[in-house]
Amino acid sequence: MAEWNLLPHEEAKLLNVARDEALIAHADYAYLPNTPALAALFEPHEWVREAMRRAYSLGRQAGAHRAREEIRNALGVKP
Repeated sequence: MAEWNLLPHEEAKLLNVARDEALIAHADYAYLPNTPALAALFEPHEWVREAMRRAYSLGRQAGAHRAREEIRNALGVKP
């Protein structure tokens, strides 16, 4: 497992997204929770959580690069 350096609240947000999506998809997969109460207790597979961590981290990095680019452009600094 990779180290993504996510803060506890970021991990919690990702877990909540996974639980929400599991509830939405329960009609297609019998093993997924079919009530909000069950979804709140649901633990997604580790590979799902790892994929979400990776996507979140890569998005955060891309956003940081974009922000730096926009700041440079606003200041008229050439790359």
